[in-house]
Amino acid sequence: IGVVVSTTGSAVLQQYAEMVLDGARLAAEQQSGARRNVELVVRDDGGTAAGAAAAVRELEQAGVRVIVGPLVDEALTAAARDRGSEATLIISPTAVAASAARNVYALNVPDTRGAAALGEYARRYARVGVLYARSPDMTAQARAFMDAYSRGGHGNVRDAGFAPAATNVSAQLNQLRQARVEAIFFPASERHLQLVLPQVDYFGLGGAQLLGNEAWLSDAMRSIPARLMEGAVVATPLWR
Repeated sequence: IGVVVSTTGSAVLQQYAEMVLDGARLAAEQQSGARRNVELVVRDDGGTAAGAAAAVRELEQAGVRVIVGPLVDEALTAAARDRGSEATLIISPTAVAASAARNVYALNVPDTRGAAALGEYARRYARVGVLYARSPDMTAQARAFMDAYSRGGHGNVRDAGFAPAATNVSAQLNQLRQARVEAIFFPASERHLQLVLPQVDYFGLGGAQLLGNEAWLSDAMRSIPARLMEGAVVATPLWR
Protein backbone atom coordinates (compact mmCIF):
# COMPACT_ATOMS: atom_id res chain seq x y z
CA ILE A 1 0.00 0.00 0.00
CA GLY A 2 1.44 3.33 -1.04
CA VAL A 3 1.32 6.42 1.15
CA VAL A 4 1.92 9.88 -0.33
CA VAL A 5 2.37 12.59 2.30
CA SER A 6 4.28 15.83 2.76
CA THR A 7 7.11 14.92 5.09
CA THR A 8 8.79 18.06 3.77
CA GLY A 9 7.09 21.31 2.83
CA SER A 10 4.98 23.50 5.07
CA ALA A 11 4.87 22.89 8.82
CA VAL A 12 1.10 22.32 8.70
CA LEU A 13 1.37 19.65 6.01
CA GLN A 14 4.21 17.98 7.90
CA GLN A 15 2.00 17.80 10.99
CA TYR A 16 -0.82 16.15 9.03
CA ALA A 17 1.68 13.84 7.34
CA GLU A 18 2.84 12.58 10.72
CA MET A 19 -0.73 11.85 11.84
CA VAL A 20 -1.65 10.09 8.59
CA LEU A 21 1.52 7.99 8.75
CA ASP A 22 0.77 7.02 12.36
CA GLY A 23 -2.69 5.85 11.33
CA ALA A 24 -1.44 3.96 8.29
CA ARG A 25 1.27 2.20 10.30
CA LEU A 26 -1.21 1.18 12.99
CA ALA A 27 -3.62 -0.19 10.38
CA ALA A 28 -0.82 -2.09 8.66
CA GLU A 29 0.18 -3.70 11.98
CA GLN A 30 -3.44 -4.66 12.72
CA GLN A 31 -3.94 -6.24 9.27
CA SER A 32 -0.64 -8.10 9.18
CA GLY A 33 -0.48 -11.68 10.41
CA ALA A 34 0.93 -15.13 9.80
CA ARG A 35 -0.72 -15.39 6.37
CA ARG A 36 -0.27 -11.82 5.19
CA ASN A 37 2.20 -9.03 5.64
CA VAL A 38 1.09 -5.49 4.80
CA GLU A 39 3.92 -3.35 3.49
CA LEU A 40 3.70 0.45 3.42
CA VAL A 41 5.66 2.20 0.68
CA VAL A 42 5.94 5.86 1.69
CA ARG A 43 6.78 8.69 -0.68
CA ASP A 44 7.19 12.41 0.05
CA ASP A 45 5.49 14.83 -2.36
CA GLY A 46 7.24 17.89 -0.91
CA GLY A 47 3.91 19.64 -0.46
CA THR A 48 3.47 20.25 -4.21
CA ALA A 49 1.12 18.97 -6.90
CA ALA A 50 4.04 18.07 -9.17
CA GLY A 51 5.66 16.14 -6.35
CA ALA A 52 2.45 14.21 -5.73
CA ALA A 53 2.12 13.27 -9.40
CA ALA A 54 5.73 12.07 -9.49
CA ALA A 55 5.27 10.09 -6.26
CA VAL A 56 2.20 8.29 -7.63
CA ARG A 57 3.99 7.36 -10.87
CA GLU A 58 6.92 6.04 -8.86
CA LEU A 59 4.62 3.95 -6.65
CA GLU A 60 2.87 2.49 -9.70
CA GLN A 61 6.23 1.49 -11.14
CA ALA A 62 6.98 -0.24 -7.84
CA GLY A 63 3.81 -2.33 -8.22
CA VAL A 64 1.57 -0.38 -5.82
CA ARG A 65 -2.12 -0.29 -6.81
CA VAL A 66 -3.65 1.31 -3.70
CA ILE A 67 -2.46 4.71 -2.43
CA VAL A 68 -3.38 6.69 0.68
CA GLY A 69 -2.87 10.42 0.03
CA PRO A 70 -1.94 12.99 -1.18
CA LEU A 71 -3.22 15.38 1.48
CA VAL A 72 -4.48 18.48 -0.39
CA ASP A 73 -6.88 19.03 -3.29
CA GLU A 74 -4.36 20.29 -5.86
CA ALA A 75 -2.04 17.37 -5.19
CA LEU A 76 -4.89 14.86 -5.37
CA THR A 77 -6.03 16.27 -8.73
CA ALA A 78 -2.51 16.08 -10.15
CA ALA A 79 -2.01 12.54 -8.86
CA ALA A 80 -5.30 11.36 -10.37
CA ARG A 81 -4.51 13.00 -13.71
CA ASP A 82 -0.94 11.72 -14.03
CA ARG A 83 -1.27 8.14 -12.74
CA GLY A 84 -0.54 5.48 -15.29
CA SER A 85 -3.81 3.59 -14.86
CA GLU A 86 -7.31 4.46 -13.66
CA ALA A 87 -7.29 1.11 -11.89
CA THR A 88 -4.90 2.58 -9.32
CA LEU A 89 -7.01 3.44 -6.28
CA ILE A 90 -6.24 6.77 -4.58
CA ILE A 91 -7.82 7.73 -1.25
CA SER A 92 -7.02 11.11 0.33
CA PRO A 93 -7.96 11.26 4.03
CA THR A 94 -7.80 15.07 4.15
CA ALA A 95 -8.73 16.53 0.73
CA VAL A 96 -12.02 18.46 0.75
CA ALA A 97 -12.93 18.58 -2.96
CA ALA A 98 -14.85 15.65 -4.40
CA SER A 99 -13.18 14.10 -7.45
CA ALA A 100 -14.96 12.97 -10.59
CA ALA A 101 -12.02 10.76 -11.58
CA ARG A 102 -12.47 7.00 -11.44
CA ASN A 103 -11.14 5.30 -8.29
CA VAL A 104 -10.23 8.60 -6.62
CA TYR A 105 -11.81 9.48 -3.27
CA ALA A 106 -11.60 12.41 -0.85
CA LEU A 107 -12.73 11.62 2.69
CA ASN A 108 -13.05 15.18 4.00
CA VAL A 109 -15.64 16.53 1.54
CA PRO A 110 -17.95 19.17 3.10
CA ASP A 111 -21.18 17.84 4.58
CA THR A 112 -23.68 19.30 2.11
CA ARG A 113 -26.31 16.73 3.11
CA GLY A 114 -26.43 18.17 6.61
CA ALA A 115 -26.78 21.67 5.17
CA ALA A 116 -29.61 20.50 2.92
CA ALA A 117 -31.36 18.90 5.91
CA LEU A 118 -31.18 22.21 7.75
CA GLY A 119 -32.58 23.92 4.65
CA GLU A 120 -35.56 21.58 4.82
CA TYR A 121 -35.93 22.29 8.54
CA ALA A 122 -35.82 26.06 7.93
CA ARG A 123 -38.78 25.97 5.56
CA ARG A 124 -40.96 26.61 8.63
CA TYR A 125 -39.65 30.20 8.57
CA ALA A 126 -40.73 32.79 5.99
CA ARG A 127 -37.47 34.75 6.01
CA VAL A 128 -34.02 33.27 6.51
CA GLY A 129 -30.46 34.49 6.10
CA VAL A 130 -27.31 32.59 5.15
CA LEU A 131 -24.12 34.01 6.66
CA TYR A 132 -20.93 32.36 5.39
CA ALA A 133 -17.35 32.87 4.23
CA ARG A 134 -17.10 32.54 0.46
CA SER A 135 -14.55 29.73 0.58
CA PRO A 136 -15.26 26.64 -1.56
CA ASP A 137 -16.35 24.42 1.34
CA MET A 138 -18.59 26.98 3.06
CA THR A 139 -20.06 28.11 -0.25
CA ALA A 140 -20.98 24.49 -1.02
CA GLN A 141 -22.80 24.20 2.31
CA ALA A 142 -24.55 27.56 1.86
CA ARG A 143 -25.70 26.63 -1.65
CA ALA A 144 -27.04 23.26 -0.48
CA PHE A 145 -29.01 24.98 2.29
CA MET A 146 -30.45 27.65 -0.02
CA ASP A 147 -31.41 25.13 -2.69
CA ALA A 148 -33.28 22.98 -0.16
CA TYR A 149 -34.98 25.95 1.50
CA SER A 150 -36.04 27.66 -1.74
CA ARG A 151 -37.27 24.57 -3.59
CA GLY A 152 -40.56 25.31 -5.31
CA GLY A 153 -40.14 29.05 -4.79
CA HIS A 154 -40.60 28.81 -1.03
CA GLY A 155 -39.85 31.69 1.33
CA ASN A 156 -37.37 34.54 1.19
CA VAL A 157 -33.65 33.83 1.62
CA ARG A 158 -30.99 36.52 2.03
CA ASP A 159 -27.47 35.61 0.87
CA ALA A 160 -24.96 37.31 3.22
CA GLY A 161 -21.61 35.94 2.10
CA PHE A 162 -18.34 37.60 3.10
CA ALA A 163 -14.67 37.35 2.12
CA PRO A 164 -12.88 34.45 3.86
CA ALA A 165 -10.24 36.80 5.32
CA ALA A 166 -12.81 39.24 6.74
CA THR A 167 -12.96 39.87 10.47
CA ASN A 168 -15.79 42.43 10.42
CA VAL A 169 -19.13 41.39 8.91
CA SER A 170 -21.18 44.38 10.02
CA ALA A 171 -22.48 45.06 6.49
CA GLN A 172 -23.80 41.51 6.15
CA LEU A 173 -25.37 41.54 9.61
CA ASN A 174 -27.06 44.85 8.87
CA GLN A 175 -28.54 43.29 5.74
CA LEU A 176 -29.93 40.40 7.76
CA ARG A 177 -31.34 42.72 10.42
CA GLN A 178 -33.02 44.94 7.81
CA ALA A 179 -34.48 41.85 6.14
CA ARG A 180 -35.97 40.85 9.53
CA VAL A 181 -34.80 37.27 9.16
CA GLU A 182 -36.31 34.71 11.50
CA ALA A 183 -33.46 32.20 11.18
CA ILE A 184 -29.77 32.34 10.22
CA PHE A 185 -27.75 29.47 8.80
CA PHE A 186 -24.08 30.02 9.62
CA PRO A 187 -21.79 27.28 8.29
CA ALA A 188 -18.40 28.26 9.61
CA SER A 189 -14.89 27.31 10.58
CA GLU A 190 -13.96 27.39 14.26
CA ARG A 191 -12.11 30.68 13.67
CA HIS A 192 -15.12 32.39 12.09
CA LEU A 193 -17.43 31.15 14.83
CA GLN A 194 -15.28 32.85 17.46
CA LEU A 195 -15.05 36.05 15.41
CA VAL A 196 -18.60 36.37 14.10
CA LEU A 197 -21.02 34.92 16.65
CA PRO A 198 -20.44 37.76 19.17
CA GLN A 199 -21.14 40.21 16.34
CA VAL A 200 -24.46 38.47 15.63
CA ASP A 201 -25.53 39.19 19.19
CA TYR A 202 -24.22 42.77 19.07
CA PHE A 203 -26.32 43.56 16.00
CA GLY A 204 -29.50 42.44 17.71
CA LEU A 205 -29.94 39.17 15.84
CA GLY A 206 -29.78 36.99 18.92
CA GLY A 207 -33.52 36.36 18.71
CA ALA A 208 -33.23 34.63 15.33
CA GLN A 209 -33.11 30.84 15.21
CA LEU A 210 -29.46 29.91 14.68
CA LEU A 211 -28.56 26.95 12.46
CA GLY A 212 -25.02 25.59 12.25
CA ASN A 213 -22.66 23.00 10.86
CA GLU A 214 -20.35 20.53 12.60
CA ALA A 215 -17.93 23.25 13.75
CA TRP A 216 -20.62 24.34 16.21
CA LEU A 217 -19.82 21.21 18.22
CA SER A 218 -16.08 21.84 18.32
CA ASP A 219 -13.94 22.85 21.28
CA ALA A 220 -13.83 26.39 19.88
CA MET A 221 -17.40 26.92 21.11
CA ARG A 222 -16.27 26.73 24.74
CA SER A 223 -15.24 30.40 24.52
CA ILE A 224 -18.65 31.47 23.13
CA PRO A 225 -21.23 32.70 25.69
CA ALA A 226 -23.74 29.94 26.35
CA ARG A 227 -26.70 32.25 25.73
CA LEU A 228 -25.66 32.54 22.07
CA MET A 229 -25.79 28.77 21.68
CA GLU A 230 -29.03 28.16 23.52
CA GLY A 231 -31.57 26.61 21.16
CA ALA A 232 -29.24 26.40 18.15
CA VAL A 233 -29.95 23.56 15.71
CA VAL A 234 -26.85 21.85 14.34
CA ALA A 235 -26.28 19.20 11.66
CA THR A 236 -23.14 17.09 11.91
CA PRO A 237 -21.90 13.87 10.29
CA LEU A 238 -19.85 13.10 13.41
CA TRP A 239 -21.34 13.36 16.88
CA ARG A 240 -18.61 14.28 19.38
